[in-house]
This record gives sequence, structure tokens and C-alpha cells, in this order.
Amino acid sequence: KKAVYYLLSPITVLIIFLLYYYQTGDFWAYFHSGDNIHLNPFPFMVFFSHRSWIHSIWLEDIIYIYFIASLAVSRLFKKYKISVISVYPAIFLLSTFFVAHRDISRYLSPAYPFFVLAFAKPINQLSFKKVFLIILPAIFLYALNFCLGNTAPVADWTPYL
Repeated sequence: KKAVYYLLSPITVLIIFLLYYYQTGDFWAYFHSGDNIHLNPFPFMVFFSHRSWIHSIWLEDIIYIYFIASLAVSRLFKKYKISVISVYPAIFLLSTFFVAHRDISRYLSPAYPFFVLAFAKPINQLSFKKVFLIILPAIFLYALNFCLGNTAPVADWTPYL
């Protein structure tokens, strides 16, 4: 019965690809939509700014993401040893080392609940909650700005409607 939960991710991907097929007639539309395969044979290719989808030398946030995620995985292994709770986010983190894309944070997002678990003790401290309240307006403004600016330049939306 526990294994059924592990099938939710592949089933979700299958449903998304079926939706693509229904809308466009191409089951593999995601892979035919442009430059969206960002895996590389070497790690940390995201720091080669001439690559597609990077276009920036300002990538310090990726260093922070890698550092915090690595620290979280380390804490998970320390607490849970070799279990799904530690191995799953470790695999996600390891795979993102081979992704050359500006949005590493999105690639890592399925592991975020595990990172929250790794930092549960500090997150529950009053000092963290106070700092979070101070930063909350910045988070809101960032999210608002992101939503306003994150539009896809699609000329014909007909196949997606």
C-alpha cells in the first residue's frame, strides 16, 4: 500500500502528457516545444552564462540554493539515515547539479517539503518566525512582480484553449 504513493508522480506526468496530446495532438509536445532539455553530462554547467536560458553572470542565488539544499540533505541523512525521506531529495539535488537553467529553484521544488522537514527545528523557533514576518512583504512583492512579468510569448493560443 505504501508503494502506491510513489506512483502518484509518474501518473501525474502521464496525465500532463495526455493533456498535451488532447490539446495539440502530440503526446511529446513538451519535448518539441523548443529549448527545454537542460540536462548536461557535466555538473554545474549553469555557471557558463553563454548557455541558453541563463544569459546572466549574476548567479549567486544558485550558489545559495545549492548550499542550503545540500545542508538540508545532509541533515536528512543524519536524522533519517538511508530512507526515502533522505534519498529522494538527495537524488533531486544531485540531478540539479547537471541542469543548466536559470531556474534551478523550480527544478528542486519537489524536494522542498523534505527541506522544510530538515530545518523543522530552526523554523519553529520564535526568532525565525519574527524574521519571516519582517521578510513577508518582500516575499509578497516578489511573487506579485513575478506573476506580472512571467508571461509566455505565444503568438497563437488556439491549441491550448
